Amino acid sequence: MPTTSLPTPPQAIIRCKVAAFTAAACLAAAGLAVIERTAIWIIVALGAVTAAPTVLAACGLPVALLVLRVHRKRDRRFALLAPWRRRALAELRRDLAELPETRHPIGR
Repeated sequence: MPTTSLPTPPQAIIRCKVAAFTAAACLAAAGLAVIERTAIWIIVALGAVTAAPTVLAACGLPVALLVLRVHRKRDRRFALLAPWRRRALAELRRDLAELPETRHPIGR
């Protein structure tokens, strides 16, 4: 069974944009078919509705969303700290570094 590599975050964003464009085109075609009620727009809407799942599956939308979710969680590890919290954390680390080293009470 051949394996493929995961997309990079920029590739995953492009895949999500393709999926969003496909979904928007499908909705537009269905809307035109409802408004116009002509045979050609109904055929276009049916074609869009049948082609959209194929395009969405082919572009790997679930994998792209998973890649974006994983990278978002990994990259925001320290990004949520406000500046005053970063200063407080730095001060705490300085205070901890100044504490003297002591032996363990049990002696290990």
